Amino acid sequence: MLQTQMTAPQQSARWMGGLNRLIGVTGGGVSAVDGASKADKTLATDRPTNRLRDRESRRGRVGGLAEAWRASRAGLLVVAILTLFANLLKLAVPLYIFQLLDRVIASRSVDTLLVLTGITVFAVLSAALIEYVRRWLLGRWGVWIEARFARALFVSSMQRNRTRGPSRALGDLSELRQFVSSSSATAWLDVVFAPAFLFVVYLIHPLLALVILTSMSIILALGLANEVLTRRSREAARAAKGESRDWLETAVRHHETVYTLNLVDRVAKRWHNVSRSRLEENLSTKLSGIAFADAMRFTEIIQRIVCYGLGIWLALADSLTVGGVIAAAVLGRIASSSVRRAMASWRNLALARKAYARVARRLSNTSDTPAAIRDKTKPLALTINKVTHRHRDGERPVFRNLTVRLEPGQMACIIGPSGSGKSTLARLIAGAILPDRGRIRLGELDIHRLAPKERQSFVGYQEQDVSLLGASISDNIGGLVKARQEDIVAAAKRASVHNVVMALPQGYETLIDPETPELAVGERKRIGLARAFFGNPRLIVLDEPEANLDDRVIERLSKSLAAMCAEGAVVIALSQSDTFVDIADKVITLSRGSRVNVFETRADYLAAKQPNNNSEDCVDTSKDSRESSPAETETEPVAG
Repeated sequence: MLQTQMTAPQQSARWMGGLNRLIGVTGGGVSAVDGASKADKTLATDRPTNRLRDRESRRGRVGGLAEAWRASRAGLLVVAILTLFANLLKLAVPLYIFQLLDRVIASRSVDTLLVLTGITVFAVLSAALIEYVRRWLLGRWGVWIEARFARALFVSSMQRNRTRGPSRALGDLSELRQFVSSSSATAWLDVVFAPAFLFVVYLIHPLLALVILTSMSIILALGLANEVLTRRSREAARAAKGESRDWLETAVRHHETVYTLNLVDRVAKRWHNVSRSRLEENLSTKLSGIAFADAMRFTEIIQRIVCYGLGIWLALADSLTVGGVIAAAVLGRIASSSVRRAMASWRNLALARKAYARVARRLSNTSDTPAAIRDKTKPLALTINKVTHRHRDGERPVFRNLTVRLEPGQMACIIGPSGSGKSTLARLIAGAILPDRGRIRLGELDIHRLAPKERQSFVGYQEQDVSLLGASISDNIGGLVKARQEDIVAAAKRASVHNVVMALPQGYETLIDPETPELAVGERKRIGLARAFFGNPRLIVLDEPEANLDDRVIERLSKSLAAMCAEGAVVIALSQSDTFVDIADKVITLSRGSRVNVFETRADYLAAKQPNNNSEDCVDTSKDSRESSPAETETEPVAG
């Protein structure tokens, strides 16, 4: 929480109270941790409801942003009042010029000159101070917004399985903070007062107001044209930048393969071509922007020339004084320059609006109450009820209407070739991603509605490609929480990795990073298994756990899985072979084309496989014998 100490006159105590609520200090603010608690909210799977929330979230009506707007009202009111005074004080210089030329020279009063000069200097200093305070308030507000919602967006993005992960969400939040803290925000606040300056010029003379209005209209049209005509080149530059970054990251991540296969020159050439395209598009966009900016400045200069020329002509006709001419020209410059600065910030405003909409949508998706398991000791069954999930293209279903139930202590072996959807099903069951339709329940609760702490305690998950954190082996197994050493050792022993860890110089305190040479792929896999076993979870989901393990370790792993089933856990092992069929209670076969066969007993699976012993594809054999096996159930087939 931000802590700020300030002294102010008693008269401004109300404003300071609003400021405190704005930036999150002394009782009125909400810390980042408090705001992040919204991230622990669960995710609704009802698509129409989510679409309604998306529409409402654009207005900030749902989610944490609504509370942030309410907490910021007083502070934003202070900013609005400061903006009003800052723009009113801009009239000081034109009025000073008007008074000098029309009254001081005529009266030849030195005292009047000194008084007017002192008042004007004070007004200019006050305007500078007000501008500083206004920018400071907006800057603190931007920091407060990012501090309040950063953790919530991070957790929400991880829960929603965004393809770009938290980086996109946090990037949007940073975009908002930068816009609020920049001169772009003040430019759009000031442009609201441009009509007021134009009205003052109208009071001086309507013809001068018409000239300034025409100039402002031309500047506005040029700004809009710049935005429309350069949009395609900006999008192309953005796409080329992303492709260039992806090529570079891929080359760095797989540098050994690139070097070994002699792909360095070809990868560098491809990256160079993409990078050059990005530079060309950026240059085209920049040159177009410079041309339009110069055109707007040229319009503003022509406006001044016309104002002075027309004003002097009116003065010669005794329709206007010289002081009025100069004052009108200065006011016109203030009005047109505010429009020009706003149009120069149009792109920043558009990006900030899009970022705000995405942030509001993400925060609105965290507004459900998380579920908690009340009885921590009661065995829990796993129920998969009519689950349908599609590929990212939204057309091809991975599987449809999958239904199966596993009682406490039962194990299911899911078998299928590569690309059949095993990893997707594992992530669904573990609660990592949401199904398009259907429910997955652990006990009586939807597994996707479990609070993160509950999920960590009750669900153990080992992905196909184990990703270890840049921390010690102990922290990796324990999930970065304070855990008893004996619990970590017990999980490591079940994964047959305890002796491997103890052979390292620093044992369980050995730091892991992508370059750690002491650990082989199979040893990293076993550390991932230990992480899944830690804490004796009620549901254990293992995606190809036997990969990169020798037969001796696989045999020990089978015994560990059987022991955990005996303790009441539900175990699901996904594999391309029959490795764990002997200890499984149920067998599920997957195949490309969305066909899923569920065998209620191991005997049913073996019986279905028996007529075609020479076949290596379990899915196809189960399909051939599904009519002869009364215990077998098949999900609804879907055309590929």
